[in-house]
Amino acid sequence: MEKQITISSLLYRISVLQQTILTKKLKQIGVSQDQARTLNLIESVPLIKQTEIARYVGRSDASTSNLLKGLEKNHLIERKVSEFSDREKQLQLTEDGVKMVQKIQVAFDELNQLVDQSVVKQDELSEQLTKIVDGLKGE
Repeated sequence: MEKQITISSLLYRISVLQQTILTKKLKQIGVSQDQARTLNLIESVPLIKQTEIARYVGRSDASTSNLLKGLEKNHLIERKVSEFSDREKQLQLTEDGVKMVQKIQVAFDELNQLVDQSVVKQDELSEQLTKIVDGLKGE
């Protein structure tokens, strides 16, 4: 007897494949997924604090500090002392960081194109997937 493929298992397989493709694309431009997420966040929230980034990427303060040191070492971000507290550092992208965010966006766009090309009835699928998301939120 053949095992039935479930929607949940297909969604999981899609997620794994997306992560694999994205990791490969990001590696080609020289950043990890956490670095890419961090740069995108700093781009969308200028002068964000390190503690907010730690919360967003789900890392400890020490681990986030190491992540940011790497980005700073590669001249992608700058840390500035907050005008409200000498202890708090605010982060912003450098010129190279802005260029990197543009490359990251291209990687995400390419992944989106791969997915979109595979779907015939995008509106219907989007509606069904939204229902799944809403149903899972209720749990």
